Formats: sequence, structure tokens, C-alpha cells
Amino acid sequence: MAKQLVPGDMMEMRSMLANLGETWKRRWRAEGVAEGEASALIRLAEKRFGPLPADLRARILAADAATVEAWLDRLMDAPSLEALFSATN
Repeated sequence: MAKQLVPGDMMEMRSMLANLGETWKRRWRAEGVAEGEASALIRLAEKRFGPLPADLRARILAADAATVEAWLDRLMDAPSLEALFSATN
């Protein structure tokens, strides 16, 4: 037999769903920002250095937000794509 929800359980469920919705919204917003920064990096790097190889584009799109931000910070000073995306910088 199914357990019947009492009003207190309904309020707890509503609160849990609201919190879950906010968590998802924050995650989706962060993912959108990260995707936007990756797209901006590709666009700016191509403007500066010419078309990027497909494997480099894929690397940028797969990178975490902190790595993309670091590359964006180095973009204007990097003398080449190799220097921009090197692991030692």
C-alpha cells in the first residue's frame, strides 16, 4: 500500500524541489558561461593566428573553465599558438 503524504511532507518535497531547481539553474548557467568563454577564445585565437586545427578546437571546447580563462589571459601576449596552449605556461 502506498504511503500517503501528509501536509508536512508536501512542504518538505516542495522545498527540496525548489533547492534542486536552483542547483540545476546555477550549474546550467556556469556551463553556459564556460561554453561562451571557450567560443570567445576560439574566435579571438583565430582572429590573431588564423584557423585553428580541429584537434585544438576540440581541446578548447573540452577544457575546464579555469583552463580556458588562463588561455584567455595569455592570448594577447602569446607569440604563437604553441606558446598560448603549452602546458608549461
